[in-house]
Amino acid sequence: MKNRIQFSEKYNELTDHEHRLLDKAAVLVKKFVELSPKISKTNYRTRDAHAKRYADVHGTLKINSVADANFKQIFSESSYTVVIRISNAAMQVTAGKDVAPAYGFSIKLLKFKDSKEFNLPLVNFPLFPTNSVSKFLKLFIALNSYKISKKKYGILGNFKIPGVLIKLGSTVPDAFKGPVLKNMIKTAFNKDKNPLAFTYHSVGCYRMGDFIVKFMLEPPRDKALSKKLKNKTQKEAVNEIFLKNKLVFSLKMQYCRNEELVNDLSKMWPKKKFIEIGKLTIEPESFLNPEKAEVLSYNPFENPEFLMPVGRMQKTREKIYKVSVDTRRIKI
Repeated sequence: MKNRIQFSEKYNELTDHEHRLLDKAAVLVKKFVELSPKISKTNYRTRDAHAKRYADVHGTLKINSVADANFKQIFSESSYTVVIRISNAAMQVTAGKDVAPAYGFSIKLLKFKDSKEFNLPLVNFPLFPTNSVSKFLKLFIALNSYKISKKKYGILGNFKIPGVLIKLGSTVPDAFKGPVLKNMIKTAFNKDKNPLAFTYHSVGCYRMGDFIVKFMLEPPRDKALSKKLKNKTQKEAVNEIFLKNKLVFSLKMQYCRNEELVNDLSKMWPKKKFIEIGKLTIEPESFLNPEKAEVLSYNPFENPEFLMPVGRMQKTREKIYKVSVDTRRIKI
């Protein structure tokens, strides 16, 4: 337990100004999700982000027998049944191949503890272009306002574009710092890589009992995953892999030993310090029913208290997640 940072609510505290911005963002999220069937041309309400689903499958997470004692006290079973959602980060469902290689690998541990589930949404690009909660929320508000106006008023909605660009511009000085720029370039050069071949990370930190951790999921070294997309869409490539192959991913965790990293989402954590906590196995043809899968929520703020997300930027996502989930669950 030496040098491990202990959890404190101080890491989650927002200012009054940030709370007011968050309230405004939540109102727009509700409006966006209500309009999402028209925006994405679907017969259901989509998520405000990661709206485009590639595949939903089930699998098993087998806990490493030599995993950390603190971890095993919380993850007390030897294995867990999981469901998984592979997605694109876009706000809108579109046909064809996606340009931006920004993906999600969301994991839900069923029947985790005391009838609770453990939700762990992971992304292949975990860095934020800014650590300023205010700048992030203003950009988020501008993007949602543009999308809503574009759908409601057509070409007149384009008058919102300058506002988006101004808010985006405010993040440029932070975005061009070393780690963020480096990972943007690296991700862009991997646009033809299969989404299942990326390494995935938790967005920010999580509680692990009294401590704070970050999660990472490493892909298997499988020849099937090394094939380029070429003329296939990401969805076609992902489903083809899940149809024919058994995949075993490595789930890893790292304790936070530097207080600054809790609220600095512009830096990658040292890869060599992650320890394996389990193997995630997905057998061939383990698909979920698409209609039932779409209504599932991978909201990490529905986790047990001792496994909640940690950090100021994470705190903004709590209200946004809740509004999005609640609005999606209302029948059209």
